[in-house]
Amino acid sequence: MKYSIFLLVFVFLFSHSAFSGSFDLDKLCDEMYKIYDSDELPAKKENLAYKKLNGLIGTNVTFKITTTDSITYDRKEDKTTLKSKEVFTSDNKTGYFGVFVMAAQKGDNLLMSTSPGKDMTITGTITDVLVVGYIKDNLNGKA
Repeated sequence: MKYSIFLLVFVFLFSHSAFSGSFDLDKLCDEMYKIYDSDELPAKKENLAYKKLNGLIGTNVTFKITTTDSITYDRKEDKTTLKSKEVFTSDNKTGYFGVFVMAAQKGDNLLMSTSPGKDMTITGTITDVLVVGYIKDNLNGKA
C-alpha cells in the first residue's frame, strides 16, 4: 500500500488593502480532497490539483484563522510571522488533506496584537503554496 502525504501551506504577506470576500479554508480542503477521491487517472488528479493550487498564487485573500504558539519576530528584517491551526478533511477511504496558513507582516504590530489560540481575520497576498499530503493507495507515488 503506497501513501502520499499532503499538507497545504499558504505563505503570504499581510497588506492593508480592502478585499470584499473571504477565502474558506474548509471549502478548499473539501475541494482538494474530492479531486483525489475522484475516479480520474492519478496523473490527471495531480494536474487538477496543481492547477487549482497554482491559481491561488498572487491572489489577494482574507482568511479567518486561529493562531498557534508559532509566532516569531525577526528583529534583523523587522518582520513578524505566525502560523495558523490546521484545517483538514479526512476519512478512511481516501486519506487526509490539511491546510494551514503562515502569514508574515513587516514590523511588530502583528506580534503585539496576537497570542496563541486567538481567532483573527487576516488579509494578504498568497506568495507561496507548499504541498505535502497523505493519500491512501496513491498509485502515482508522488506528492
